[in-house]
Amino acid sequence: MDCGGRLGYVHIGESHRGYLGTGTIDFSQFFRALARVRYDGPIAFESFSSKVISPDFCSALGAWRDLWDDSEELARQARQFIK
Repeated sequence: MDCGGRLGYVHIGESHRGYLGTGTIDFSQFFRALARVRYDGPIAFESFSSKVISPDFCSALGAWRDLWDDSEELARQARQFIK
């Protein structure tokens, strides 16, 4: 609650960098905390799959798994999950 008034941007990602809600992060608790501090700013989602990025970038990021191959579907799912 101490930082609620200072939050201007929230960046999220799943523990395994895949689809939201399919890893180990307790997003219910996370989103409840955002609601408690009345956060209404942007929430950005980030995910990586070795299926869609270059081998050099995969190496730099440690993205070694093919978690998804349809960026639009991933974005739709993330938007719905966050909503």
